[in-house]
Amino acid sequence: GVAHPLAGWTTRSIPLRAWYKGYEYAALLRPSGLIRFNGTTYDSPSAAAYAVRKRATNGWWMWHVKHKGEWTRLRELRAKKPM
Repeated sequence: GVAHPLAGWTTRSIPLRAWYKGYEYAALLRPSGLIRFNGTTYDSPSAAAYAVRKRATNGWWMWHVKHKGEWTRLRELRAKKPM
């Protein structure tokens, strides 16, 4: 199968958050690297972000993960694989 960009980031499902037009959106990052949002599974952060904004969106910028107690953009942690 295809290696997902977030595969191996975490050994358990962890919450993701995005904020858009005053609303908070919650998703779940699975160990496989897939993202579950609003009942659908997406294979990249940008695909899940598109589901929120209904247009092409950089999901690495939009989605946040809790890192050291703070919501941090995925792109800031992309090279570190922190979980």
